[in-house]
Amino acid sequence: MLSNKLRERLPEGFRFQDTGWYQAIEGIHERFLRQLLLTGLSAAAIAAFVYLLLDLRRGNTAYLVYYGIWLAVSLGLLISFLRTGRTFRLATPAVLLLMAGFVLAAFIPPSRDLYLIIFFCFPPIVLHLTGARRGTLWTGVFLLTILLTFVLNTFGFFGPWNIDLTIRQIIVAFVIFSLMFVFSFMNERQKEKFIDQLVRQLSYDKATNLPNREVLIHSIPKDRQFLFAIVHIENFGELGTIFGYETLDEILQFISRYLQQWSREFNYSLYRLRGNDFGLLIPRESMDRAAAESLLNRICTALRREFMAWGRLNIHLNIKLGASFVNDASPVDFLSKADLALKDGIRSHRAVSLYKGDESVRDSAYDSLKLYSTLTRNLEGKTCRAYFQPIIDTRTGEVVWFESLLRLRDQDGFYVSPSPFLPLATSTGLDSDITEFMLKEAFTALQKTPCDVSLNVTFKDLLMPEFEKSLFAYLKDAPALNKRLILEIIEREELVENEACRSFLERARANGCKIAIDDFGAGYSNLSRLIQLPMDILKIDGSLTRKCLHDEKAKHLIRIVVEYCRSNGIKVVAEHVDRPEIAKFLTGCGVHYLQGNHFGIPQESLTDFDLPAQKI
Repeated sequence: MLSNKLRERLPEGFRFQDTGWYQAIEGIHERFLRQLLLTGLSAAAIAAFVYLLLDLRRGNTAYLVYYGIWLAVSLGLLISFLRTGRTFRLATPAVLLLMAGFVLAAFIPPSRDLYLIIFFCFPPIVLHLTGARRGTLWTGVFLLTILLTFVLNTFGFFGPWNIDLTIRQIIVAFVIFSLMFVFSFMNERQKEKFIDQLVRQLSYDKATNLPNREVLIHSIPKDRQFLFAIVHIENFGELGTIFGYETLDEILQFISRYLQQWSREFNYSLYRLRGNDFGLLIPRESMDRAAAESLLNRICTALRREFMAWGRLNIHLNIKLGASFVNDASPVDFLSKADLALKDGIRSHRAVSLYKGDESVRDSAYDSLKLYSTLTRNLEGKTCRAYFQPIIDTRTGEVVWFESLLRLRDQDGFYVSPSPFLPLATSTGLDSDITEFMLKEAFTALQKTPCDVSLNVTFKDLLMPEFEKSLFAYLKDAPALNKRLILEIIEREELVENEACRSFLERARANGCKIAIDDFGAGYSNLSRLIQLPMDILKIDGSLTRKCLHDEKAKHLIRIVVEYCRSNGIKVVAEHVDRPEIAKFLTGCGVHYLQGNHFGIPQESLTDFDLPAQKI
């Protein structure tokens, strides 16, 4: 019954009965109707049984057949309901039984008071059982039945009836009946409006009033083929930053209007997916790959031509489309394929990308899943380890400090470099857990060695309140170790909060820590920006040191950096030194410290580095 009401309000073809929210609403609605039917049918059966017993006690057998029929029908409906639990099919028989009960009670003398009970209870029972619209029709039929019975009785078609009310009493009864109907009708309409609003919120996007992702998933016929495309606004976040967060809904509504206008021209159904994504479902028919790409390019070109007026400015949208063919009824399959195609298009700077069906994109997603699984397994299972690599003084050949390096256990039980995992850790927020673990390990190592120990941190870590709180708590608890802790700033990301990072590093230096800039020469290298930070040590990235023997530009750059650092009291470390020839050249350039497998590979135990001074 509820499904019939919702079908009028929801998009055509939407199999809403399969959704979780419908099953929850239907369950609540059905429980209410079951209780109502169970109560009503039980009351009808009990009333028929009581009057049957009363007649038998009085020896009056004139109406036993009527009571018997009434009791049999009531029990039959009750038993059928208890066996099947189907409220919709029993609603009409229950209403007819109620009307028949009124007529019987009006003509059978012993049950003369029952007709009033049925009369007043009819509106709320029928309205709740069949809904506001059908309940109103049934109420009209009930009143017509009463009028027709009165007319036929007047002409002598029935025997005398029990309704001997005065005109005043009849008016009062109909006033009460009308009030019962109005209140019940208003209550039922309010409930239907609430369900309608709830269903719209669950099925339609609030900003654009388009059917949402769940409607899409449950609207695809299983016996047809489609082309599905994700329309993605790539510069959505940047536009929000420039024009304000409040503008984002206007942008969504703008693109929604144009997509709806063109839905007939390009023959697609439009859906709102999530964030800055829309979905287009296009009947495939005989469309091949070339035709699909041509259609998608036309849609993309049309969208890119439009701009949104904002004051005196025009907002241009950077639109990307990722698409896949829908060959079966697997919603996860076609959505995932279109999303993979979209990501592949963004990476390769293509406006339109159709899923190729090859394994490369899928393998990339699978590899990411494996990396994430390994990463979370290490963090949750506490199998992460800190390894240490020595840094050598070029003057004495002695170990001056150890760099702490994270190692993760792979599926085969081997400890490997975290390099493939770090971008994923950053994007998923797990990098903060890694930094917290390595901070603890660094202070543990400081208690085991007289040498300094360095800890890799990012600019993002410096801005995290949790890291700040943990670091300064360690520094406060172990003040004797402070001067031997080196914070190595990994230059893996752009420095966007220069002043906040500088303030953090100055406070760390005031507590005794040394500051090193790691991986200089890679990533977001910018010496003019980095010199604004408090710095004690600069580490030259291995991408430069590996070239220093054969690349004149690399040699020249290293000499310039070393000279600059010497004149500003900054120590220089060269990383990834794996050959004696490289060590000799760098020492000749004036590099203070060297690090690399030539002097020692990373080891888990600090006692493994009982190394004599090395000749360089």
